[in-house]
Amino acid sequence: LGAATALLLGAAGADVRLTYARGAGDAAEVVSRIQAAGGRATSRHLDITAPFSAVSVCDGGWMPTQMWYFATPPIVAGVPGQFDDSLYQRYRDFYCDGLRDVVSSLKRLSGSLSLVVVPSSVFVDERPADFAEYASAKADSESELHGLESAELRVVHPRLVRADTDQTLSLLPVPRTDPLTVMSEAMRDVFS
Repeated sequence: LGAATALLLGAAGADVRLTYARGAGDAAEVVSRIQAAGGRATSRHLDITAPFSAVSVCDGGWMPTQMWYFATPPIVAGVPGQFDDSLYQRYRDFYCDGLRDVVSSLKRLSGSLSLVVVPSSVFVDERPADFAEYASAKADSESELHGLESAELRVVHPRLVRADTDQTLSLLPVPRTDPLTVMSEAMRDVFS
């Protein structure tokens, strides 16, 4: 979803700073595709579970006006009826604590940040029994996002349908939507 978003923003003329924790090659491919189409993009390593500084992303005087946050651990099914606190906390490390750290760091560094988009999931409403920990952490993230909002900073958390990504691979037939379609619709909602 992050790659699809970077491609869409690059096509729209944004100066994209794509970050990755793993997958340097994948990030380089997205940057190459944006640049080949005449866009501007670079990629940087950023692990939100380790101490970091937004300075590593904001180099050369570049300051973000938007942040689209896709950091996530592997999404795994839990055991229905058995809430796994450690799995829930792992999700919170990314969706709440890491998010808060990144936004705080960027706000301190850049007075130009005016939009934060943190995709959520339809699982917040659907609450599938085998994804209770994931759905709960995403709901917590949405709640915490409201606390980050201000007159200068708009925060949006579109609830996305299951997209066809490496996180949703399955041997079982599960309906999934093309990531570019999912993110195009989300962007229309964000910018309308």
